[in-house]
Amino acid sequence: MWRLNWKWKLTLLGVAGCLALAGWIFTDGCHDYMLGKFNQEFSSIPESDRRDSSWASYFLWWASFKQNVCGDYKAASSMYRDFCGLPKDYKVRTWDYVSAPKFRNNDSKNSFMGKCSPNGLTGWGPTHPDAPDAFYNYLCAIEPNEASATTGREAKVYYLIFYDWHMKHSADHQPHPKFKKYWDKIRQKILDSHVGFEGIPYFDYDAKKAAPWKEPS
Repeated sequence: MWRLNWKWKLTLLGVAGCLALAGWIFTDGCHDYMLGKFNQEFSSIPESDRRDSSWASYFLWWASFKQNVCGDYKAASSMYRDFCGLPKDYKVRTWDYVSAPKFRNNDSKNSFMGKCSPNGLTGWGPTHPDAPDAFYNYLCAIEPNEASATTGREAKVYYLIFYDWHMKHSADHQPHPKFKKYWDKIRQKILDSHVGFEGIPYFDYDAKKAAPWKEPS
């Protein structure tokens, strides 16, 4: 009777372990574990160092994995919103949150949450270099799964946060440097949804004050 030697047994054990790990990656348990790890690492980083932490990239990578590989758009959407300092609860629409009087009346000094300070200026949040990428990916995640009007209203938040709010509250008082990277695409989503641009004060269709975007060479 042919028997496996120790090398073959070790190989098969390794293959079985890899398959088990690959299967676990797609489970809710793994997602909960990863979120716990991200939250733990974020909390342990001094507030002044969070902006430059590599954990921001890992966080967005996992959100992209959930969106594009696992097909879990709700989990991905929650992470993208959390990264931008917006409510991660999927039942709370970001348009309703950002356009509400409460958000504007307190001058946005205590309106943000999630992975940034309440004023949105430290941590990750709306002034982070990758925040427009995160929000655009959020829109792409919900677009095939939600009503067109929902996507259109959520798209308007991009202007309110990265153009209007950013000019008022960021250190340079300019729109987010990456605003124009996605504005044409996001504006088209608003137009295609037929929700109009109501609710955006002093709306600038061409976003003239935003700097042109050029891909880094």
